[in-house]
Amino acid sequence: MPEYIILAGVNGAGKSTLYRSLLSSDKNYALINADEILQSMHGDWHSDLDNLKAMRVAVAKLKHELLSGHNVIQETTLASSRKGILKFINFAKKQGYTVRLEYVGLASAELAISRVQSRVSKGGHGVSSDLVIRRYTRSLQRLAELYDEFDAVELWDNSLGGTELIYSADHGKELINKSKDYNWVPDSIKEKHS
Repeated sequence: MPEYIILAGVNGAGKSTLYRSLLSSDKNYALINADEILQSMHGDWHSDLDNLKAMRVAVAKLKHELLSGHNVIQETTLASSRKGILKFINFAKKQGYTVRLEYVGLASAELAISRVQSRVSKGGHGVSSDLVIRRYTRSLQRLAELYDEFDAVELWDNSLGGTELIYSADHGKELINKSKDYNWVPDSIKEKHS
């Protein structure tokens, strides 16, 4: 059964780092990452138009990979519309996919802003502080809203600079739960398995 992994978290959370350390060793996964697409297009992260073009390419690639039955990893902030995210989850399931969420969280939006600023100072892509704050809140809201749609969920904390697995569930069966110790984990998830 093919697998669709949604690698999610606010900008600066450490999604790409988690991908490189855990998931990239399996070359049988196509990675869909709008930031990398923007970079390959020589786009400007300050430009809304360039970001929109990269996002359109990412969506087209995601559809293509899912229709082809390939294993897919999609990097996302999980901050877009609930309906849009759910559309891809349901589409993947109809294609026979197992859908897994790997969510990287941070203790605060301020920490995310600091990480993005650090990345920019090293030549990486940036995101405005206002947008990071909005995405931080919306991403956690989507995590809570969409939790039950995933076949498997893993939550990672990257607040202290080392990514730690704090929660894992597979088809509703909880395997690891240290979520009560992390303020960013939505209460609805903590209460689900307390």
